[in-house]
Amino acid sequence: ETAPRNLLASMQLLFSSPYLRAIASVICISSLVVTLTGWQFLAIGQQFLVKKDAMAIFFGDFYFYAGILGLLFQLLLTARFLRRFGIGTALFVLPVTLLLGSAGLLAFGTLASAVAMKGGDQVLRYSVDKSTAELLYLPIPAGVKLQVKWFIDTVIWRLGDGLSGLVVLIFATSLHWPARQISWIVLLLVSGW
Repeated sequence: ETAPRNLLASMQLLFSSPYLRAIASVICISSLVVTLTGWQFLAIGQQFLVKKDAMAIFFGDFYFYAGILGLLFQLLLTARFLRRFGIGTALFVLPVTLLLGSAGLLAFGTLASAVAMKGGDQVLRYSVDKSTAELLYLPIPAGVKLQVKWFIDTVIWRLGDGLSGLVVLIFATSLHWPARQISWIVLLLVSGW
């Protein structure tokens, strides 16, 4: 009984505030785009790396080095970047990176272009982007933040994931678009982001 009440209260708070709706929109669109580009990366990796051993080594190496770079970026550059350029500029770093990466993937369609796109995402999402998104909650009163943040971080984020699955189902499965062509949708979504 308390869970539905909490859910309803969180939704009412979210929809009553333009600022909270803006945060939720950014989180939902970013989740949708990041999940789509992740699917593209895996699909293109499977096209170029046919053997399972080669795929396992490639993806293992990629995520290892991207994780190290993301950690270094977080520790050495994120705070400096935020102090120098502010939250507004920092909010554009990941979308612009994914816009350029998706355009490159669309233009070249190579594994290297997919690596560049996903590498930029992995390094920046967990450093600059995540830190900036958390800073968006600072002006919100503590009681409201507790009630709304969990909803945005779980329900809204997963809504973006689900919508990306729907996009893949419609365009890649039903309409048979190759992974590279999904970049058209990513470019459209990033423009809105």
